[in-house]
Amino acid sequence: MPWYKTAAERHGQAGVKGRSGELIVLDWLKSAFGAIVDHEDDRAAQMRGIDVSYQIPGNDRWYTGDIKSNMNEAGRFFVETRSSNSSPVADGWLYKSKADRLFHVCLKSRLVCCYSRVKMIKIVESIYNNQPPPLEIVPVSIHDSRYKQIIWVGESNDVS
Repeated sequence: MPWYKTAAERHGQAGVKGRSGELIVLDWLKSAFGAIVDHEDDRAAQMRGIDVSYQIPGNDRWYTGDIKSNMNEAGRFFVETRSSNSSPVADGWLYKSKADRLFHVCLKSRLVCCYSRVKMIKIVESIYNNQPPPLEIVPVSIHDSRYKQIIWVGESNDVS
C-alpha cells in the first residue's frame, strides 16, 4: 500500500478536516509549550496514532498526542472503541493509538479538550462493568461528571 505524506492525500476530505483540527491544536501547543514536533508526514508515528509530540517546559519527558476534529460546539464528541472499517472488526483508535493524550477540537469554535488515553479507557470500561464497550463509538461530553476529572478544556486562543 503506498504511503502519502499528507492527511488530505491519505484520507481525502476527512483528511482535510482532520488536518484543520491538527493545525489548531499544533498552534495552541506551540504557544503553550514551545517545543513540538508535527508528525503529519511521519509514517511510523501515524501508524501508531501519533500526530504530535510536545514537551512541557521544565520536564524532560516528551508527550505524544492523537488529534481528532470531532467535537461539536456543545462540547460533545465520541471515542472509537471498535472499528468496523476492517475485517474482522478491530480495536478502534481509543485502544489502538499509542499516544499519551487524545485531543478533540471543534473547528468552528476552536474549543480544544484533551485527556490521558489510558484514563479514558478506564472510565469508559468502568461504565460498561469493566469490559470493553459493545458499541463502536462511545459518546462523551465535556460537561458529563463521569469524565470531568480527566478532561482539560480550553480554547485554542487561551494562550497567545
